[in-house]
Amino acid sequence: GAQSGTGPARKLEPKDEDLRRQFAQILRQHNTDGNTSIDLVEFRQWMRKDFPDVPEYQIFDLFHRMDQDGDEEISEQEFVKVMRDFQEQKREEKKRMVEYFVGEGKGDKGGKLDDQHLKGKMAELGWPDLGDDDIRSMIEHAEREAAKMNKDQSVFDRELLERLAKAEDQSVAAS
Repeated sequence: GAQSGTGPARKLEPKDEDLRRQFAQILRQHNTDGNTSIDLVEFRQWMRKDFPDVPEYQIFDLFHRMDQDGDEEISEQEFVKVMRDFQEQKREEKKRMVEYFVGEGKGDKGGKLDDQHLKGKMAELGWPDLGDDDIRSMIEHAEREAAKMNKDQSVFDRELLERLAKAEDQSVAAS
C-alpha cells in the first residue's frame, strides 16, 4: 500500500468521490489478492477489459506514473491524486487554448472568432495550407469548448489518461 498521512488533510471534492468510487469498482472487479491496492497484474487486467486497444507500453507507463511511491501498487490515494491532477491540468490547457483562440481571433465581429485572423495566426504557427473549411471547423470547436467551459463541462479524449477520465464518468453513472 501507499504511505498515509503524508500531508494536511484536504477537503474532498465531489470529483474525488467519483474517483474513489471508480477505484472501488476496479478493486471489486480485478483485485485478486484481497488487499486495498492494485498491482500491475490487476491494473493490466482492468485495462485489457476496459481499454483493449491501449498498447502494453502505455499500460506499463501509466501504472508507473500512478504508483507515486514506487511500491509497485496503486493505492486509492495515488489513483485519486493522479487523476485529479490530470483533470485539473487538462482544464487549464483547454482554458489556455480557448483563451488563445478567442483572444487572438477577435476581429471586427463583436467577439466572434475571425476566420482570416485565425488563418494568419495558424500560418505563423507553421500551418500555412489550412483551407477555409479547416479554419471554420477549428473556430466551431473552440467556440464549443468555450461554451462547455462556461458550464464547467470538461471532456478529455486525446490521450490515455483523458480516456480514463471519460471512463470514470461512465463507471460512476453505471454504479
